[in-house]
Amino acid sequence: ITAMTATLAADVVLAASNTWYDGPALTLDAGTWLVSGQITQVRATTTAEFIYGRITDGTVHYASQQAHHASATGSGNALSMLAILTLAAPATVKLQCATSAGNAVSAMKAALSNNGSGNNATQINAIRLA
Repeated sequence: ITAMTATLAADVVLAASNTWYDGPALTLDAGTWLVSGQITQVRATTTAEFIYGRITDGTVHYASQQAHHASATGSGNALSMLAILTLAAPATVKLQCATSAGNAVSAMKAALSNNGSGNNATQINAIRLA
């Protein structure tokens, strides 16, 4: 079994509205892969927003999610995605996140804000199927 994981080393600020920001990435060999991704996003202000996440190679978007934040300081969202990819050639696959209300206090989190357990709050995983 070939399995790979990548996580964020530091938070990624979602400063601009409706702009995709890169999260962790994996370079996968040609073949069939089961890819999962989880994005933890936290906003430390009282503006409502939509959060968007996806698994992508930059051209093909394999899975996507959307969530809504109410207008509450410190609220967070967790986006989970799963996709089966059949790659004819090696490719770099990554998580991306966007927000409808960009702000310096909206971020994809490397670790949980409270009671963290290491940099594993936003991560991408792949298992080779064939």
